[in-house]
Amino acid sequence: MLFLLALTFLQSEYLSSLRSNDVRSLGVVPPQIDNLDVGMKLAVVGTFPDHRIGEEFIADYLLYILNKQRKFAYVQKYGLPGPCDDFETVSMFIARKTGFWDGNKPHYLNTSSHFLRHFRKGELGRIFLGGKSDEV
Repeated sequence: MLFLLALTFLQSEYLSSLRSNDVRSLGVVPPQIDNLDVGMKLAVVGTFPDHRIGEEFIADYLLYILNKQRKFAYVQKYGLPGPCDDFETVSMFIARKTGFWDGNKPHYLNTSSHFLRHFRKGELGRIFLGGKSDEV
């Protein structure tokens, strides 16, 4: 439910920022989003297929948002010693728990997808994605 609420809010926020003649049908996201922050928020909630944006980029942005809003459930879930702003480090801990290795380094695509899946299932806590990028 939270996912749908966030998605609806973000889409309506974006669509309301467009000129009325730019959108012919409500509920359809235009193919070009000029604001990177809005685009990444939409990607975090799964508006676009992850592979179109890049799972690693979305996961890194999600980690940034989680830390900014002081939502540290991922620390305990993946066994980190404390909050971390480096997704490569978080990915290492995810790989240790899941076995997602690519030789001697984490398999970043799999660990990123795992991180996003846990967030979307509500296992990493709730975050606020509306408003301006500097709001918490």
